[in-house]
Amino acid sequence: MCFISRCRMFALVAVLAMAIAPAAAARPNAHKPPAGGSIVVHGHWTIVVRNHAGAIVTRRTFENSYVPGGLVLPSVLGRINSVGLWSLGLPGTACGSKFQCTIAENGYAYPSDSSNLTVTTGASGAALVLSGSLVASSSGQITGVASYLVLCSPTVPPATPCVGPGTGTFTDKRLGTAVNVTAGQQIAVTVTFTFS
Repeated sequence: MCFISRCRMFALVAVLAMAIAPAAAARPNAHKPPAGGSIVVHGHWTIVVRNHAGAIVTRRTFENSYVPGGLVLPSVLGRINSVGLWSLGLPGTACGSKFQCTIAENGYAYPSDSSNLTVTTGASGAALVLSGSLVASSSGQITGVASYLVLCSPTVPPATPCVGPGTGTFTDKRLGTAVNVTAGQQIAVTVTFTFS
């Protein structure tokens, strides 16, 4: 035996449960982890080439991701190495006979073509943004991109210039279509890393 108000409450709860269940089942779970519980690193790249007058000649955007089997995250998270300085590599012939052009943070201990790379977090703090530029020393092509992090001794404070045990490749991509550049053109590169 149930009282009228209690019966109405049970009926209302049953109706709501039947109405909500199909909608909840059809809605994808935004917080569902990737298959296998892995963390995915996304890299959104933009390369802008400008002529001597500052006009945009080429603008290319594309994605890449963490290098499978890469050592950067395990080395840093496992405290085997301290975080050194970042650099971006642009493989190809835009910097003459060298294997690639390099844009690095100021104080980078290895040779680079530019030292104006900035490292910031996005407005929400949920992204890592690397941005810098250089002037092409040769007419040629950019055939790929890569991001590198110097891995310092664990006793070196983070973000300190060091000649560490090595430079770890964080992300790497070969471009399907090369970016053509002419000597003297400015190449601006921005990569935004997000994690899911």
